[in-house]
Amino acid sequence: MCFIEHPVKKSACPAVGAIVLLVVAFALFYGCDQANTTNEESLRARVLKYWNHRVNKESDAAYDMEYSLFKKQIERSIYKKRFKKSPISYESPEIKQVTINPEDGTALVKIKIVAGVRGPGTRKVFKQPVTFTERWVLGSDKKWYHVPKGIKNVN
Repeated sequence: MCFIEHPVKKSACPAVGAIVLLVVAFALFYGCDQANTTNEESLRARVLKYWNHRVNKESDAAYDMEYSLFKKQIERSIYKKRFKKSPISYESPEIKQVTINPEDGTALVKIKIVAGVRGPGTRKVFKQPVTFTERWVLGSDKKWYHVPKGIKNVN
């Protein structure tokens, strides 16, 4: 006869314990897999959001997505001036590859984007597709932040 006498006491039925163990194991396995998927999805969304801010010349919004160590080195006003004076324009950001390192909360993201530069003495913009890899770091607020080149230590 299989029954549970008391919620605190062990079950008299080994099958119930096995089923509970199986359900918990499945939930843990599925939960971890889902967390990794969600993490990559949130990273991809954040990277595209950042690059769309760059495309649309929204310097304040892009600055807010930069890594905190970078923001300690470059004030918002300087960032905005550099942003405004940049001769390079961007369009059509596309994520080609994402590699997340869960041990240190960093990621490498391969981006393809069309970069444009205005020719000297002309209004013509010369466009060229460019592919590069950049680093992102997961902040304590569980949001991903862009790590500009030159920032060596993250976390």
